[in-house]
Amino acid sequence: MNWLEKNTKPITVGMIVLEGSLIMVIELLVGKYIEAYFGTMLTAWTTTLGLTLLGVSIGYYLGGRYSVYAKAVSFLSIPFLGASIALLFAILLLPYSVKILAATENLHLSLIITGTIGLVFPLVFLGAIPPIIIQLITKNEAQSGESTGIVYSISAITGVFSTLITGFYIIENFGIFYPLVFTSVLLFIIGSFLFLLRAKRSTIISLSIAYFIGLAFIVNNRLELQPINANSTIVHQEEGMLGQVKITDFPLDQNNTAFHRVLNINNIPQSIVIGGDQAATSAYKYVHLVSSILTSHPKGSNILLCGLAAGSLVSELNRLGMNVEVVDIDPRMKTIAEDYFNIDSSTYKFTEDDARHFIMATDKKYDVIIIDISASESQPTYLYTIESFKKIHETLNENGTLIVNFQSTFSESPMNAGNLIFQTIHHADFSVKGIVINKEIKDDIIYIGKKGSPFSFEDIDYNRMNICCIQNQFVQDYIMKKVFVRPKIISPPVYLCDDKPLLESLKNQTLVKNRTKSAKTYK
Repeated sequence: MNWLEKNTKPITVGMIVLEGSLIMVIELLVGKYIEAYFGTMLTAWTTTLGLTLLGVSIGYYLGGRYSVYAKAVSFLSIPFLGASIALLFAILLLPYSVKILAATENLHLSLIITGTIGLVFPLVFLGAIPPIIIQLITKNEAQSGESTGIVYSISAITGVFSTLITGFYIIENFGIFYPLVFTSVLLFIIGSFLFLLRAKRSTIISLSIAYFIGLAFIVNNRLELQPINANSTIVHQEEGMLGQVKITDFPLDQNNTAFHRVLNINNIPQSIVIGGDQAATSAYKYVHLVSSILTSHPKGSNILLCGLAAGSLVSELNRLGMNVEVVDIDPRMKTIAEDYFNIDSSTYKFTEDDARHFIMATDKKYDVIIIDISASESQPTYLYTIESFKKIHETLNENGTLIVNFQSTFSESPMNAGNLIFQTIHHADFSVKGIVINKEIKDDIIYIGKKGSPFSFEDIDYNRMNICCIQNQFVQDYIMKKVFVRPKIISPPVYLCDDKPLLESLKNQTLVKNRTKSAKTYK
C-alpha cells in the first residue's frame, strides 16, 4: 500500500475543497466574461446560471455512473485533467464564439455557444468528482448518506469562500484571462500528479509537453476584441465585479487632431466626450438638453445626480453654478471621470452607494434629482417603481424637478416600457412630460417630472445656457418646436411596482438591439 492509499481520506477532503472552489471560480470568471460582451440583461444571466447547472448535473450523473470503477484516489486524475484541457480550449475559443453574434446577430445562439464552451464542458468534468469521492470514502451502505452529506457540504462551503475571494479580489486585481489560465494550470498539475500513480511517466510527460505548448500558444496569441476602427486606441481597460470598463479614443479626422473619447461598460458606450476639451463636452444630445432644462433652476440649486459615468453632466451643472452631489455604486467611475475626462474632484461631492438605497436613507432635500444610470445596456429596474418615485417626490423641495434618462422606446402598445415609466412617474404625483431624443427610432427618453406646475420650455433661461448647448442644433430645435411625447393613458392605471418587476422583460427588444450593435463595434 503506497502513501496515497494510506492517506485517502485527507487527500479526498483536499480534492473536495478544490472541486467546490474551482467550480465557483470558473462560473464567476466565465460569467463575467459573458457579461462583458453579452451584458447584464436577464437573458445573459439566466443562460449563465442554466448552463452552469447543466454542466454540473451532467458531471454528477457521469461521475455516479463511472464511480463503480474507482478503486483508488488516482482515478480522480481523469476529471481533473479533463477539466484542465476543456478550460484551456475554452480560453482559446471564447473570443471566437463572441464573434458569432456580430456575424449572425443571433444573441441567444451566441450566448448558448459561449456558455457551453466556457461552462458546460469544464464543469462536466468537475461535477464528476464528488460522486467518485463518495464512492472512495464509503465503506458500507450505512455510511453512504453521511458520506454524501459531508462531500457536498464541504464543496458548497468552500465554494462560498472562493466566490467571495474571486469577486472581491481576484477579478479586480488580475482580470479574467490570467485567473482562467491559472485555474487550468492548477487543474492540470493536480491531475498529472494523480495520473503518475496509474500510468507510465512517459505518458504524462508527453501530455504535459502538448499541454504547455498549447498554453504558450494561447497566451502569446491571445485574441483581443478590438473596435472595428483600425485607428482607434484603447486608453484604459480593467475588469471588476461591476463589469469591464474600457476607454477608447476614436479619431474624427485622418490626422488624429480631433477624437471622441468613449467610456464603455461591458462594451456598451456610457459616455462620449469630445477629446481634448478640458471641460469634457459631451457628444450626447441628452446631456445638453438636460443642461438647458435646468436653467429653469437658479444658480446654487442643490442637485443630486444618480450615475456619474464620465462626468459629462457634472461639467454642465458646474458651468451653471449648481451644487452637485453624485451617487454611484461603482467607485471606479470617480477615478475614471477625474483621470481620463478632466473632471475636477472639488466641483462635486461623491458618494459610493446604490442610488435607491441612498435616496431611501437620506433626509436631505434637493431642488433637482437626475437619474442617469445604466449598467452597460441594462438599467436597475427597482429604481423605476412607484415606491422609488414616491420617495424621490418626498426628497425634492417644493417646485423641485425629477429628470430621468431612460433607454427604451415609446410604441403603439400601452404596455410598453417607455409608456409605463411615464405612467409610474405620473402616479407618484409628478406633473410629467416626455421627450424622445432620437425621434426617428423613438429611442432614449427624457422624462421631466415636476412637483407643482408642469415644466414648460418657456421656463428655460436662454441667457444662462452653456455655450455648447446654445450651439447644439438639436437643443435649439426642441426649444423652438416644444415637442413632447404623449403616451397612451391606461385605464385602470397600470404602473411599475416592487412586487411586479416587469421592466426588463418589457424593454428586452431594446436591450438585444443595443447588445447586437455593440458586437458589431467590437470584433
